[in-house]
Amino acid sequence: MVIAAIVSDIEFGRFKDSKDMSRDLRSKRFQELLQQDKKMYVFIVSPKTIDYYRSRKLLNKLELKILRLIRSMSKMPIVADFPENLGKFDGMIVKPGMDKSCLCTSEASVIAKVLRDSLIRHLRHRFGDFGSGYPSDQRTIEFLKKGLIPKRYIRSSWKTIKRINNNSLMDYL
Repeated sequence: MVIAAIVSDIEFGRFKDSKDMSRDLRSKRFQELLQQDKKMYVFIVSPKTIDYYRSRKLLNKLELKILRLIRSMSKMPIVADFPENLGKFDGMIVKPGMDKSCLCTSEASVIAKVLRDSLIRHLRHRFGDFGSGYPSDQRTIEFLKKGLIPKRYIRSSWKTIKRINNNSLMDYL
């Protein structure tokens, strides 16, 4: 998981979701953002860490820890796209969909998505074209079934992994 933050004035409006942008447009926007004089923070969370927090149903707590860390490094207000609507608290606005309604959050989403895509390209170079790396991608699922990606790069808490493991178990019965 890649989490990015950009420190800048908060500007609300309507912005395009990074997932709805073409790869070329995201790349272009990423390069433009790197040229701007804005402080940026990027956190890459390992699959093992994600699995640890997910197993305890605390993944949102992990993300909040990261937001609080960003808040401690910058006295600017924080606006975050988040799975839960936590509203305003602790100098932050934390709600779903903020990447579509706040410029700095939208820009951070672009940074995170481009960096994630870059990490996936690096892994593809090492292990072959396993698709997008998302659990719904058929090519990714086939690679997972064949064990072609080392476990340290996989979130074992994915339902997809649980299904694959259950099906493999059934093959032996």
